[in-house]
Amino acid sequence: MMTVVQNPRPFQVALVVRPPLTGVVALALAHIRAVPVEMQISEVGKAGCDFAVLDEAAADGGLGTAIAEMNKSNRPVLVLVRNHGMKGALNAIGLGATEILRVPFDPTELVIRASQAIHRATGRMPDLDGGVKIGKLHVDIGNGHIALDGSAPHLTPLERGLLYVLVANAGRVVSREDIIDTVWGADAEPNSNLVDRHIRDLRRKLQDDWRRPNVLATMRGQGYMVPITD
Repeated sequence: MMTVVQNPRPFQVALVVRPPLTGVVALALAHIRAVPVEMQISEVGKAGCDFAVLDEAAADGGLGTAIAEMNKSNRPVLVLVRNHGMKGALNAIGLGATEILRVPFDPTELVIRASQAIHRATGRMPDLDGGVKIGKLHVDIGNGHIALDGSAPHLTPLERGLLYVLVANAGRVVSREDIIDTVWGADAEPNSNLVDRHIRDLRRKLQDDWRRPNVLATMRGQGYMVPITD
């Protein structure tokens, strides 16, 4: 279960992002006490949100219109790009995007980019939260810190990224294909057991028994999941 302390006047963020990246973006935004509002691309300009995070892969041809509508009222837009090379980034810039972030990305970078964009547009600097608690895990993206029952295992940046994806989608199964796309990127060609190998490493560092998992559960034939606990 994710617990977030909300700002009395939180920023509203329009979110059009393809899962499981949706959860990662929402987890990052929770660190600046921003409230993500999932919607269709056609609703972004009319929703009255302070900021928008748009995934080009989920835009369904409406990216330019959504950015133009946000720009009319000086509301910033961050676009997540997935294309090979510079094509996606240059296209988003040409459409008027305020910020560009390439998938895969470090969630810390999203926190920084979102804070900068909101501050420039509103004059208000978002409050940085001390992290969120999900089950037995405490995740502080701002400081790159993850603790389990108060103990902080040493994780590599890639292991942290993998755990962020699963934690951000707690209670939902994340397929190997979606993990690869989100952590390694769409153009990655890892071998078939790469995800499983990194999951094994994570379990060892988290002292999590695969037979009786508290943190990382294997859903045979489907993928992996962080179970929701009280």
